[in-house]
Amino acid sequence: MGVVFIPVYIRLLGLESFGLVGFYVTLQALAVVFDLGLAGTINRELARRGTSDAQSARDLVRTLEWIYWPLGVGVALLIWAGSGWLAESWLRPVNLPIAGVGAAIALMGAAIGGQWPSAFYVAGLNGLERQVLANGLTALFGTLRGAGVLLPLVLLAPTVEVFFSWQAAVGLVQSLVLAVSLWRALPAGTRPASFAAAELARVGAFTFGLSGIALLSFILMQADRIILSRLLSLDQFAVYVLAASVAAALVRLAHPWFNALYPRFSQLQARGEDAALRALYHSGSQWLAVTVLPAAAVIAVFAPELLRLWTQDAAISSSAAPLLVVLICGTALNGLMNLPYAMQLAHGWTALALWMNVAGFVWSCRPSGGLPWRLVRSALHWHGSSLIWRMFSWPCL
Repeated sequence: MGVVFIPVYIRLLGLESFGLVGFYVTLQALAVVFDLGLAGTINRELARRGTSDAQSARDLVRTLEWIYWPLGVGVALLIWAGSGWLAESWLRPVNLPIAGVGAAIALMGAAIGGQWPSAFYVAGLNGLERQVLANGLTALFGTLRGAGVLLPLVLLAPTVEVFFSWQAAVGLVQSLVLAVSLWRALPAGTRPASFAAAELARVGAFTFGLSGIALLSFILMQADRIILSRLLSLDQFAVYVLAASVAAALVRLAHPWFNALYPRFSQLQARGEDAALRALYHSGSQWLAVTVLPAAAVIAVFAPELLRLWTQDAAISSSAAPLLVVLICGTALNGLMNLPYAMQLAHGWTALALWMNVAGFVWSCRPSGGLPWRLVRSALHWHGSSLIWRMFSWPCL
C-alpha cells in the first residue's frame, strides 16, 4: 500500500515533503539496529520449543517483551531529541521551514516507536506458524497506514505533520493488537509468565550474533540513503527514494518465503529430520527464484515505462529510471539470500553472515571511484555476494 500510493502522496504533499517520507523510511531501517536480534530470536525459539516446552516459551516472550517495549520508547525519544539538529544540520529543505521539518521528524520518532513492538509480535506469530493470522493483521494495518492516511490528508490538511500523526496512531494500535494475538496463540502454561534472566542466558549467543548482523546490514543496505539525504536537497532525494521504494517492493516477494520456511527449518533441524529439511530447502529455493527473478527482469527492462505509467510524470520518471535499474538488480540478488540465510539461522549459525557483512563493509569503504561508484558497487557487488551465500549454506545440510 505504501508503494501503490506514492504518486498520490507526491501530489498531495509535494515532492519535497515526500522526501521527508523517504527519510522516515530510512529512520525506520536504522531503528531495526536497536532490535538487538530479539525478533529473530523469538521466531526461532518458539518454532523449536512449540508445545513441548510451553512454560519456558511464555517466560521467554515475557522476558524479551520487557526489553523490547523500552527499546521502542528509547528509539522514539532519541529521534525526538535529535529532530532539531537533523532539520537544521542534516537535511537540506528548499521551501519547507526548518521548524516544520523538525516537528515532522519528532513525529517520525513517535510513529516509529509506536509501530516498533509489532515486529517482535509478528516474529513470534511466525515462529508459532501462525503466519495467516500475522499476515492478515499486517495487511490490515498496512492498508490503514498506506491508504487510510489519505482520509486525514484530504479532510484535515495535506501536511507531513498530519501524515506522521496518523502513522503514529495506527502503529501503536497495531502493536497492541499483535501483542494480544501472540499471547492468545501461545500454548497454555502451568503458571503466569514472568521475567526470567535464565532465558536471556540461554539465547544470548544467538541474539548477540543477530544484533551484529543487523548493525552491519543496516550500514551496507542503508548507507546510500543516509549519505544522499545529507548531500542532496529534499526534492532530489525524493527522486532517489522513489526508485528505491520500487526496488524495495521486490523484497516483498522474497520475505514471505523466509517468513513461512524459517520456522519450519528450525523445527526440522531441532528434530533432526535432515532429509525433510534438505528437500524443503531445495524446493523453497527454486520457488523463491521463480518468484523474484522474472519480476526483477521485467522491472529492469521496462523501468522508464513502468515509472511513467505509475507516476504520470515524465520528468520524475526519466530521472528515477536509471537508478531503478541498478537498484532492482541488486535487490533481486539480495532477495535470493533469504532462504540460505534462514537455513543458517535455523542451525544457530550466525558467524558466516556476521563475517560476510564485515567483509562487505570493508569492501564498500575502499577509497576508489568517488561517491557514485561506491554506491553502485555497494548495490551490485555486495548484493551479488548472495551467490556466495548460497554456496556456503551447503555445510548446514
